[in-house]
Amino acid sequence: MGVSTIDLAALADVLRKLHRLKAPYPEQSVRGGTQTDRQLFFHPDPAIQKLRAHVVGAIRAFASTLPPAKSGHPLLDYPRDQRCSTAVGLCVCWAAAIMPATPM
Repeated sequence: MGVSTIDLAALADVLRKLHRLKAPYPEQSVRGGTQTDRQLFFHPDPAIQKLRAHVVGAIRAFASTLPPAKSGHPLLDYPRDQRCSTAVGLCVCWAAAIMPATPM
């Protein structure tokens, strides 16, 4: 289940509108571009929420392929039960727009 070209075009339009600034905020870590001023997946736009749903679906699909939990394992020491397969948490996500380099 991929993202369609129509969905990508709609998402690109939304992201371009979020990058109206000509210079980055002073506290941003992006150099040579800008990043969105808030966490992207909290934005209510339908194109962004559709992308979020795709990302969550991909995470759930990947998690379902992991081997069973294994006590003491650095990555698999987490019991995956019914709650894990339905609750996927995303911490942060920003969009960055990188500008073309200008000749010196």
